[in-house]
Amino acid sequence: MRTARLAAAAAATVVTALAAWVTAPAFAMRPPTPEEAVAIQGDLGLAECHWMAGVSTVDSTWAQIEADPAECAAVTSPHTTAHFDNGRWIGAPWTADIELLCPEDEEVSPVVAGDLALCVGPPAFDVRLPCDDRRSGTVVYPTKPRRCAIAVESEAYGRVINLRDLHWRNWDRRTARGRGDEVDEPVSIRVWRIRPICDDPGGALAYTRLRISSDRGVVTVRRRVC
Repeated sequence: MRTARLAAAAAATVVTALAAWVTAPAFAMRPPTPEEAVAIQGDLGLAECHWMAGVSTVDSTWAQIEADPAECAAVTSPHTTAHFDNGRWIGAPWTADIELLCPEDEEVSPVVAGDLALCVGPPAFDVRLPCDDRRSGTVVYPTKPRRCAIAVESEAYGRVINLRDLHWRNWDRRTARGRGDEVDEPVSIRVWRIRPICDDPGGALAYTRLRISSDRGVVTVRRRVC
């Protein structure tokens, strides 16, 4: 009992010290509770290390552990992801570039990884798609549009590609895919290459590449947003 109380007290001290580290506005993670800190320390073998942790506010079964591999034999990289699974915290090194958008093929979701400050993560606002408003002659930037006119000349679609009844998946990811119609013919769409929209006061982003495919042909469109 005495050992458990000492461990809990030490964990509480760690949690208190973490508060300043995890409250930066770019993060949404929280300090672990004393119980979580004790479990993380025991399950990951961190008793002899100086370590810090943050738990995701999106999914509390995920945490980020920061420890110096030179001091701590239990870790192999400065950042470790820990997942609470079957009653135990399991750690794995995180090697993605913290300055890049979160990869889509990791076990931890991009939203959770961004929440844990392991990478930039999905933007806080919706990514948009540049569409041409033929009435005003301007470019508009809707989010997950159901309709989108693309003024580009192509052999397959003429001078304007009129996309209708669009349904999207993986929107806000680095690559999104959609399905819809173009003049009553089914089309599939892939959009990628997210870039900032110039002069947007909120710093919004937009997809700048579109690939539209149907039985009539395939066309890749480059859109300028700056």
